[in-house]
Amino acid sequence: MSNFSRKAVAVGLALTTAAWLAGAVLPASAQTSAATIATLMAQIQALQAQLTALQGGSTGSSVTASYNYTRDLTVGSQGADVTALQQMLVAQGDLSMPAGVAYGYFGGLTKAALAKYQAANGIKPASGFFGPITRAYVAAHTSSTGTGTGTTGTGTVVPTGSGLAVSLASTNPVGTNIATGAVNQKMLSLNFTAGSQAVTVTSLQLVRGGLSQDSDLLNVYLYQGGQRLATNMGISNGVVNFNQASGLFTVPAGQTVTIDVTADIANASNTGHIITLSLASATSVTASAQVSGSFPITGNAMTIANVTLASLNFTNSSVGTSSASAVNVNAGQTHNVVGTFTLQAGSDPVKISSIRFTEAGSIPTQYLQNIQLWNGSTQVGGTLQTMNGNIAYFDLSSAPLMLAAGQTAALTLYADVTAGVGYYFQFTIQQSSDIQAVDTMYNVGIGATAVT
Repeated sequence: MSNFSRKAVAVGLALTTAAWLAGAVLPASAQTSAATIATLMAQIQALQAQLTALQGGSTGSSVTASYNYTRDLTVGSQGADVTALQQMLVAQGDLSMPAGVAYGYFGGLTKAALAKYQAANGIKPASGFFGPITRAYVAAHTSSTGTGTGTTGTGTVVPTGSGLAVSLASTNPVGTNIATGAVNQKMLSLNFTAGSQAVTVTSLQLVRGGLSQDSDLLNVYLYQGGQRLATNMGISNGVVNFNQASGLFTVPAGQTVTIDVTADIANASNTGHIITLSLASATSVTASAQVSGSFPITGNAMTIANVTLASLNFTNSSVGTSSASAVNVNAGQTHNVVGTFTLQAGSDPVKISSIRFTEAGSIPTQYLQNIQLWNGSTQVGGTLQTMNGNIAYFDLSSAPLMLAAGQTAALTLYADVTAGVGYYFQFTIQQSSDIQAVDTMYNVGIGATAVT
């Protein structure tokens, strides 16, 4: 297992400017003359016009049927996405905007209307906060028609040509506290939707922001489901680059692929530091088709908390290594031992949800078949008929390997060696995140620590 080196990343600070307008409370009086009322109404209209100009909004009430929301909204939020939300609530009959009041500012009326909408549609909690749960519901229940673009059932805009639309996924993690030492912490989830032709993405450039220091982030990963697509170990000046000339991933025609961005958090990170990851512009994505989206696309802010996590120790006792004699295997041998190792939980319980092996030997991997992982006399995970390249990935999420505090699991890796002469094989754990484990107390990824 290789050691991690800390990576240099730049600090970015996003500033949001809010404009506030304080108005006077005007008591009603039955004795107010018509002239006084006219004067007061003129003053109110002037104030409303100023508010519209400050917020860049409009007083129109046309309904936007579908909108790609890329962030959470709450009281004080401003922008086109707030306008779209208000227009949707008006169309649903949950919000009545006073005459002359500008759209685009999330205030008390919008919060109350959104809470009403949430309660009516069974969205919990019905708090008036426009977060991931409500965004996902709205996206799944809105659609639009017309020329130029179409929408899927999830509200994702689909290019009608050979383009690629990028948006924030409904599974994007909410802003929360993340633990020092966390491994494979999800930071950002992105949807990539292809038009009439399949699209291959060859590079992604992410920007790191927030109030954090260079050493807060270690490795950054790209995942498609349980498959790790790429690892970045060279963060520089706040930029995280992923490049693969043959393609990081391919989006089939008319379909959406969700890519998760995860990261390892340094043990020495300081409590209270805040980290975000984002795609700055369409040029941040290199693909075989034109890229579109509402940029920048930014994940929610993650705040680092100093927590002592559980530990998981990995001890390698595989045959054929420098610490043991090589063993000859006859081609055609089935259920052959190709690796043994132990995992031991520290002072707290641990749940292991996947294990990823890399075959680092010279044997063509098609000669290794029916790969199995066993814990004593019990098989762990399913049988892999063939390897994915040189990777043997065991998904244990449906039946995790649970270790109580101090408990050890002695694991054995088997494979059929179907052919080949003069080759060697060696299954390896390359890095901590190859063993995805969770501290069951905090539900935080911890990876594994190499003992030998």
